[in-house]
Amino acid sequence: MSIKGLIRWGSISLIMVIYSVFLFGLVLGYYTTLKYVGIEPHEQVTAVRCNAVIDDLTMSFDSLTNAAFFGYFISIALILIIFKKVR
Repeated sequence: MSIKGLIRWGSISLIMVIYSVFLFGLVLGYYTTLKYVGIEPHEQVTAVRCNAVIDDLTMSFDSLTNAAFFGYFISIALILIIFKKVR
């Protein structure tokens, strides 16, 4: 394998690792929100608290899906640029 091949595949691997770590951090944040903001099965819940929990989960899930969606396209664009520039 040539040096250009190593640069190309090393850069692509780096992009994939950064994207995966970023998504893992957001998924971990969503899980933490779900675990600590969630409602226990045996407790009485008011409508205001239920709406607050749903709003927190919705915001966390929205940030996760936005990052996954836009991050995918950004990483694909970067990979294509690497393939174009490193020949």
